[in-house]
Amino acid sequence: MRRMSSRGAVKLSAIESIDEREFRHLLAWISRAYEGPARRDGTRHASSSDGRATIALLPPRHPERERARLRVPHGTLELPDFRIEVLER
Repeated sequence: MRRMSSRGAVKLSAIESIDEREFRHLLAWISRAYEGPARRDGTRHASSSDGRATIALLPPRHPERERARLRVPHGTLELPDFRIEVLER
């Protein structure tokens, strides 16, 4: 959360690689965001597991063309190039 909270909305493609701990948190954030409904613009929100922040998951305009490839501890993860914004409370 610290890595992303001071940067505003960050595209996943700008991250490039993450360690195992960050990867687990990223997947948890995305999962929590998808548990709730999307707003009209497709943005989804979730609270961090400790309740200290809100995470906004903003979709790319063209998810089928705008892709991110993250180097993760066990290989490569390819997914839409979401923007993630951490809003501390």
